Amino acid sequence: MLFTLAIETAMRLREMYTLSVGQVDLGKKTIFLDKTKNGDKRQVPLSSVALAALTGWNSHNDLIFPFWDGKQESLRHTTMKLSRKWTTIARLAGCEDLHFHDLRHEAVCRLYERTTRCSSF
Repeated sequence: MLFTLAIETAMRLREMYTLSVGQVDLGKKTIFLDKTKNGDKRQVPLSSVALAALTGWNSHNDLIFPFWDGKQESLRHTTMKLSRKWTTIARLAGCEDLHFHDLRHEAVCRLYERTTRCSSF
């Protein structure tokens, strides 16, 4: 589900694994990020694919994902652990140069393609 959210929302890894149940509004098809890497707030629209991934997902306490214990001091460790797991997955798939953050770039390109129509020059 983490991969699906990354590719469908362009959210950062930490923004996703720290998601709490209260940030997700399935009815409005949005996720509210109250503090991003830049310190800003933003609302993330959920595509039908992202919505389907989140629908029926069993949360772990107040958090959507089980990777983080909710403690500020373990954020860096959790990010490193998930990044290492992704590196292993990418290596096994024969994509050694693919980083998790690359999914954010792919997601932005997909969002652009969905919202922009080609015009002739």
